[in-house]
Amino acid sequence: MKVMFLLIVSMSYLLSSSILNDDNFGIMWQGIVDNNQTKMRYDDAQGYCNKLTEGGYSDWRLPTIKELQSILDINNYKPAVKKVFANSTKSDDCYMSSSLHADNFDQVWIIYYKVGNTSWYGYRNSTQCYVRCVRDRKDINPSKKIMQRKISDSDCTTYKVVTVKQLNIRDKPDKSSNVIGKLNKNEEVCIYGFSGKWGKSKDGWISGKYLEVK
Repeated sequence: MKVMFLLIVSMSYLLSSSILNDDNFGIMWQGIVDNNQTKMRYDDAQGYCNKLTEGGYSDWRLPTIKELQSILDINNYKPAVKKVFANSTKSDDCYMSSSLHADNFDQVWIIYYKVGNTSWYGYRNSTQCYVRCVRDRKDINPSKKIMQRKISDSDCTTYKVVTVKQLNIRDKPDKSSNVIGKLNKNEEVCIYGFSGKWGKSKDGWISGKYLEVK
């Protein structure tokens, strides 16, 4: 009966085991019961999501600030989130996003779900927040993910490749991981966040050593 109730509350969030499928954004949210309840700094949060294997998937990531904002519901309080997320969302402190401040990459955007305040930023190396990972769904036609693309594209920073003729795109933030693509010198790429010195693009992970802000 509990599952039926959740489905009635919001048909956009379909339950799959302990994972929430978000049809609007074309993503999965980490389990509504078992999501991480330990506060972490930015790089640790990135590493936690990258290593997560919930549901048998290994491509989890830290959500952007826009994705964290998408589950807000200002009609609710402590936490001010959609009802399907209420039982597993902390309201006493912040949640970490992958979105770095455009003017200062030592700062990261965070969100407080107590009343739904999103105009906060923390410090990448010191601020600790709760973490809830997401992953991009492969079962949704790209033409149906227009909302996700429009929001995500405004939530990244454009870089260009410098110093090398070609730069590998890898499936994980590690130089020993699989190469899944390449970028040419002076080619531009949109980065949504960093895990250590590795930048996350829509296609995979890229070494920040060879990137320069456009």
